[in-house]
Amino acid sequence: MKECEEENIRCKEKEDEEASRWFLSHFSIDLKGAVYKEKEVVILSSEDEQAMVKANVSTAAPPVTLEQVSR
Repeated sequence: MKECEEENIRCKEKEDEEASRWFLSHFSIDLKGAVYKEKEVVILSSEDEQAMVKANVSTAAPPVTLEQVSR
């Protein structure tokens, strides 16, 4: 039973990491630290895979850290 729970936690962490990488793949940061949107971002809810939210992101945004973007 405990092994099953641990496996579920590992799977969830892996899914979260993959989702984070996929989300961040839509952005690039130039040498000055400005963040640019490269394509439209569609975020799937982890609770309901059918629910889609489109995030409007400006083409240029103030500099942010990778930690801020990945939250």
